Amino acid sequence: MLNKNFKVEKLNVSVHHSREGLGAAAAKDACARINAAIAARGCANVIFAAAPSQNELLENMLKENVDWSKVRAFHQDEYVGIDAAEPAGFGNWLRRAIFNKVPFMELHYLLCAANMEYGYPMVPTLNEFAGYLTATGCRTAYTLDGGQTAAIAMQDT
Repeated sequence: MLNKNFKVEKLNVSVHHSREGLGAAAAKDACARINAAIAARGCANVIFAAAPSQNELLENMLKENVDWSKVRAFHQDEYVGIDAAEPAGFGNWLRRAIFNKVPFMELHYLLCAANMEYGYPMVPTLNEFAGYLTATGCRTAYTLDGGQTAAIAMQDT
């Protein structure tokens, strides 16, 4: 249930009564933006945050109509010093939550052994990770974070 919908300067703000409602609304908005990028550029780069706070967003994204084969998925963050094979790692969590559930064009993990399973090198530094993002030819990147304060950020370079 939507409690409030208002604008602060150029920012649209929606307040929801539950995580479920927030996740569903954020997923619908995120997928609409992803589909718009695909329509305009033929692909979309999406950077996914990872943690149980993302459950509602990711579960609802899986219900939306998106051509995931035109989406490059990037893993946003990881624990410093964690072993790449650690099941509690954020990349491994994303693999279980969404990355293994839809046919992405490409998957790029940060410091995660799962990269090797898909034929991509393990990305050891943020600079190299940024290089993958900018080298794709699909310059718009969406960062999705559906936690307590869901945010969808877009960068068009």
